[in-house]
Amino acid sequence: MEWERHGQEFQSGMPVLKIKARGWRWSAGPILILAWCAAAWGGEAGSALAAPTGDRVEEVVVYGRAQQLVGTAEAASEGQVGGADLSVRPLLRVAELLEVVPGLIAAQHSGSGKANQYFLRGMQLDHGTDFTTLVDGMPWNLRTHGHGQGYLDVNGLIPEVVDRIDYRKGPYRADLGDFSLAGASLIHTIDSLPHPFVSVEGGGYGWARIAAGGSFAVGNAQLTTVGQWKTYDGPWQLPEHLQHGSLWMKLRESTDAGLLTVTASGYHATWHPSEQIPEASVGTAACADAYCALDPTAFGITDRWIVTAQLVRDDLQANAWFQRYDWHMLSNPTYDYQINQFDHRWSGGGRWQQQ
Repeated sequence: MEWERHGQEFQSGMPVLKIKARGWRWSAGPILILAWCAAAWGGEAGSALAAPTGDRVEEVVVYGRAQQLVGTAEAASEGQVGGADLSVRPLLRVAELLEVVPGLIAAQHSGSGKANQYFLRGMQLDHGTDFTTLVDGMPWNLRTHGHGQGYLDVNGLIPEVVDRIDYRKGPYRADLGDFSLAGASLIHTIDSLPHPFVSVEGGGYGWARIAAGGSFAVGNAQLTTVGQWKTYDGPWQLPEHLQHGSLWMKLRESTDAGLLTVTASGYHATWHPSEQIPEASVGTAACADAYCALDPTAFGITDRWIVTAQLVRDDLQANAWFQRYDWHMLSNPTYDYQINQFDHRWSGGGRWQQQ
């Protein structure tokens, strides 16, 4: 840094030294005054702190999550979220659990019973085409779905059973295969509940939810069961009239072959989709405002049941799953003809990883 003296000037009777450093000009007089005031205040503050006051300083404990991922994560775009980061998170819809993935947005589309619209790193992922999700090793994206390839409906998840979410962003891992171009989330459910619980919720627009669960001993095994029911109308002229019921169970037992875990889950939901409307129709006799319904006959129904078995030991991780899926939605996005979409399937699969 170069210093250059430009002579002396007088300001309010005080000599001012003009100094230039890399094109900036500073006035040394005011700086010296500020330094003197800071030193004087510091001395008084130090004396005040040194003086015994007799008051006890209140202890404040701050909890935070710290994970050692160096040597574990294969990229900086991988991570893990769990514990209180999930349990204290306010949720308007279940898919917001996936928003713990940095940069991911889950938007509602056509009502509370339909798969969300996903966005990640500027990519429009439709209903999950390029973002895969596995729950306890079972893939939840649906190939060649009646509404869209890779359809990812996580509405059947019960938030209380989610223990941890591992996420990956980018097409850098070959072990996940299809639908993981933009990223992936690996959801792990709880092994047990420390205490039975009952949760009752209520709110505006017809929102209500009841959830309950607990863990029990069944012979040498442990069984954990959680169930929920919820309903919602929304602000629409045609109420969604969402009727949603879901059940989740997990049985764990140590065997000679390893730790065996069997999980069964399912949900049934009916609702009226909240369709998009032409802007030109708002304010007309057919559509008073943006919450109107131009076609009151649209509806949707989802029925999904999954059974997963996992066997884990030091040298082996294996799982197998079986699924029954039934989905039907009648929609009218263009208001010239209705679209009757449906998807009925039985599917199964598995994975074997030897170490």
